[in-house]
Amino acid sequence: MRHLLPSFAWLLVAAASVCHGQSGGSSGWTGTWSAAPRIEFTTDGIGTAPETIREIVHVSTGGRAVRIRLSNVFGTDTLRVDGVSIAVAEQAGTLKSTPKLLTFNGMPQANIAAGKSLTSDSVSLALAPLSDLAVSILVPLETIHVMTVHPKANTTNYTAPGNQLLSLRMREQSSSDAYPFLVAVDVQSEAESNSNAGAIVCLGDSITQGVHSTPNRNEAWPDVLARTLQSRTDMKQIGVLNEGIGGNRIFQNGGGPAALSRFDRDVLHQSNVKFLVLAVGINDIGLGYGPAAQPSATRPTARQIEAAYRDLSQRAHLQGIKVIGATLTPFGRAAYFSEAGEAVRQEVNQWIRTSALNEHIYDSVVDFDQLLDARQNDSRPMLKSRYDSGDGLHPNDSGYELMGREVYNAFMRVDNRP
Repeated sequence: MRHLLPSFAWLLVAAASVCHGQSGGSSGWTGTWSAAPRIEFTTDGIGTAPETIREIVHVSTGGRAVRIRLSNVFGTDTLRVDGVSIAVAEQAGTLKSTPKLLTFNGMPQANIAAGKSLTSDSVSLALAPLSDLAVSILVPLETIHVMTVHPKANTTNYTAPGNQLLSLRMREQSSSDAYPFLVAVDVQSEAESNSNAGAIVCLGDSITQGVHSTPNRNEAWPDVLARTLQSRTDMKQIGVLNEGIGGNRIFQNGGGPAALSRFDRDVLHQSNVKFLVLAVGINDIGLGYGPAAQPSATRPTARQIEAAYRDLSQRAHLQGIKVIGATLTPFGRAAYFSEAGEAVRQEVNQWIRTSALNEHIYDSVVDFDQLLDARQNDSRPMLKSRYDSGDGLHPNDSGYELMGREVYNAFMRVDNRP
């Protein structure tokens, strides 16, 4: 895959889309993996020669059949796909067995119009929970300069020349950390009528995405949540979908589309969503109030952030989705810390702990702030050093482990509410 340029100009492309995923699960499908898309611009265009993109996804729940969703939501041209294969993966993109070819409406090729997405037909595949699935996409000779991509995924993916859909190990492969075009993987469980099946969507920013966790180890807190759920026999049909985007904000575009504008696509249109963890807002505060804040930056008040949480929660509740709200993490050592921003964060967190829970805006609360805060007395709140990755904002693996287990505890409290 060609080098990707910074996406500062992503606003040039409209975010409207048509997605084929669905909430509710009436078809027996449940999301097991997802990646939130944003726009990327390429230097010389992908598809200047035929090439195979092999993307490695770490699934949460398993199943007996698989389907995927490809997206061209931010594209300005039709995306042509000449073939897609899937197989269980081993190390460095190597496949365990001969891959299976996917079809789209019965055809091996697909044309995905600008602004659209497309779900594949299903294929039988015994997919174990917490395993790695390789999705290989053959891109023909075409020039795509505006791509729908999930960047900086903390997972190594691969690109190789020509048609290598059926190669157990691709020749002349190069690596990247992006997920082009692939936005979702669904599974059909062994027990098709299993009432326990359902997905948890984790909507957030880089802290949800797992930035600064160990690459290729699946140490983001949603991964920890998935592992914890799989340790219980009655939770094995629950998928965990990581919809975190680095730099994401509630109100303002920049680190991908703002949470308010991407909510329907990235949450409600996933398959069989039953729960939502809402963990976004720290960038609105840091980038709005911090020392390097631009004059055009939105400086939301605590009440505006709370109103946005109310709106997102109501949109989820209308679809029968239960909502877990997360307090905003300490950022006293972060480069964009400010006293004004900290005052907003404290007010928002207090609202989450009290009004949001008491008024049933949230069905449960996970207190990341209390969990990670090293503050003593009236000192500046900051991440505990043993959980700090080094930048004062993002946790390390140990911090993410703690967060994932605490989200599990909050999830278990949901069903105990009246």
